[in-house]
Amino acid sequence: MGPHHGTKIEKSIGSLAWQLTKHVSTCCGIGVVFFLCNVHILFPLLISHDLKRITDLGLLAPVLFITVPPAYTAVLYTVHRFLQGDDTWTVIIFLRAYKSKFKQAFLIGLMVIFMLTSLYVYGVLLISYGAPIFLRAVPYGLMLFIVLMAIQVFPMIAHGTMATYALFKLALYYTIKRVYIPVLMLLCCFISLFLFDVMPLSIVVSPVVMAYIQMVLYRPIYKEIRYNNERENDSPPTSHT
Repeated sequence: MGPHHGTKIEKSIGSLAWQLTKHVSTCCGIGVVFFLCNVHILFPLLISHDLKRITDLGLLAPVLFITVPPAYTAVLYTVHRFLQGDDTWTVIIFLRAYKSKFKQAFLIGLMVIFMLTSLYVYGVLLISYGAPIFLRAVPYGLMLFIVLMAIQVFPMIAHGTMATYALFKLALYYTIKRVYIPVLMLLCCFISLFLFDVMPLSIVVSPVVMAYIQMVLYRPIYKEIRYNNERENDSPPTSHT
């Protein structure tokens, strides 16, 4: 009984650690790729001392660094769980967990805000900084713009769902600190903005910091899912004693 229980706990912890490792490594990898893709946009602005555009891009950077790495991680993780037959992360199950129609409507509203904000950010970034480069090669630039906008929709919904779910779960776990959760996220945005304006290297550092923040936010959810899976799949050890 004891060793079996210990083994289950060890497996659960190992699986949790593996999921967190994959999450952070994916975020960091995407952050680096995102940096490499934008080198040709960032450095000419720095060389020409175009402060207005640097400021504009700096204002967009925190939102991009919050949405881009976790969004792709979210959609990959969602597909992974779905293929395993576990649809815990899907929007329908997520909304069904809340019986109140008001809460469901509120959460849908939050997800829409996430999606529209991200669409606005990507649109402004592509039109302001991508258009002079990509749209020279019309229709290839226009096709790329449409494809980029299209592939964002599902990851945005997935990330909006996960982030909202994480905030609500944290609010349940830490009811006294409910106010500090959004304040912490806003503070991280401003820190990211400050770092971006001070040094270009933060375009790589910011996704790493955001990945760690997301990991901390999602930790209670991972633990809860592991606990629920164990409770459903495992019979009580004292039932036959």
